[in-house]
Amino acid sequence: MVLWKADEAASATQGEAQGVWNARRVVIDSRSVQEGDLFVALKGERFDGHEFVAAALQQGAAAVMVEAGYEASGSVPALRVGDTFVALQALARKARQRTRARIAGITGSVGKTSTKEALALILSAQGRVHMTQGNYNNHIGVPLTLANMPQECDFAVIEMGMNHAAEITPLSRLTRPHAALITAVEAVHMEFFANLDGIAAAKCEICAGLEPEAPLLLPATSPHLGLMQRLARDRYHISNILTFGAAEYADYRLINCTMEGLGMSVEAHIGNTPMEYRIGAYGEHWAAMSVGVLGLVEALHADVRAAAEALQRFHEPEGRGNIQKITLPKGDAYLIDDSYNASPASMRAAFAKLAGVHRGLAPEGRMVAVLGDMLELGEASPQFHAELAKELEITGVHQLFVAGTLMRHLWNALPHGMRGGYASTAAELLPLLRTSLQEGDTVLLKGSHGSHIHTLAGALKDALHANEE
Repeated sequence: MVLWKADEAASATQGEAQGVWNARRVVIDSRSVQEGDLFVALKGERFDGHEFVAAALQQGAAAVMVEAGYEASGSVPALRVGDTFVALQALARKARQRTRARIAGITGSVGKTSTKEALALILSAQGRVHMTQGNYNNHIGVPLTLANMPQECDFAVIEMGMNHAAEITPLSRLTRPHAALITAVEAVHMEFFANLDGIAAAKCEICAGLEPEAPLLLPATSPHLGLMQRLARDRYHISNILTFGAAEYADYRLINCTMEGLGMSVEAHIGNTPMEYRIGAYGEHWAAMSVGVLGLVEALHADVRAAAEALQRFHEPEGRGNIQKITLPKGDAYLIDDSYNASPASMRAAFAKLAGVHRGLAPEGRMVAVLGDMLELGEASPQFHAELAKELEITGVHQLFVAGTLMRHLWNALPHGMRGGYASTAAELLPLLRTSLQEGDTVLLKGSHGSHIHTLAGALKDALHANEE
């Protein structure tokens, strides 16, 4: 399939095409180049993509996008532009203009990627879906995603992230969603904000590019709901504001969820329609996410009942709460791998999930939590870590293992009977875990990516002969 022809790309970017070529994909990493790709030589503070042009061509790139001053052989298929980043944005803008897709925009402090994955999965049964790959949700990732959007796709699901204020506004204006959802406002990236109101305002920037009359879906139980509603209405003139979650007043309302095996049965009201469906993930936060996702399906004018039925095929992405059975020398235990990232809110949700899985699958065993540092929380970080002790006690966790300098604050706040082990690094915890885990344990792994708790998931599975269930 041809995504960009040389003359079309030149017209979109106001560049100059060199040679006649067709590209089937746009890429920015020369290591991922495949035959037929258009390689964009971006420049950054610490890199210059022009240094990898030759490698990209050797790997089969159909053409390279380079800045006008770059010297290349006259026979090299190329697109010469003034600025490769600006040109990438121009490709994105043209791709958005020409597509027929109905587009959902998703942002929030936690749950963005999982919400994106769930929505894309259930829409895929109703048409061709284009979506953000991985966590390509920033000022480069969003235009790259849009530049790769086929003209003939039916739906697009675009994730938008930020570290600072004013970062989502240009992404939303580039994307121009037909519907948008904010998953949550939590203490993430606090080092760049004075308070949570600032984060709420930054998330509301997704309203900047919303198409006229497009709905905005907000978490009904968020303490910042009122602020987000005012910002959406007064600053961005959004009139179609809806809510989702477990609150009685939510437009898309979670009524009840019950664990069944490694999934859940869910009762909900989607608009005025009572619905029952199954989701192949466990945890009340997943159930609340599912009603928001179905709200987006309705906003995109897709079949909500068919989408609800498809939710049974959704499972937690790797590192985001997926449950596996691991085989110990004397029997089996359950491993909840939620090690992709962490914040105070996601820690609380993970503890609730640990308790639920324990009750449903291994009530006779122990609840064991293995935690790493929560990063990017600013000056209040020690307090955020210490306060987890109360949450763990309420949950009834039997034993806790922690790693990292920040987790020392939690360790010091723990009752002595709950202390399983402390180490300065995740790797140092592994030998202790290997000897301490028991048959029937339900084990939670949770920490920010930089804490390297995620490395323990693979190590434990390898060491203990994991069997996916």
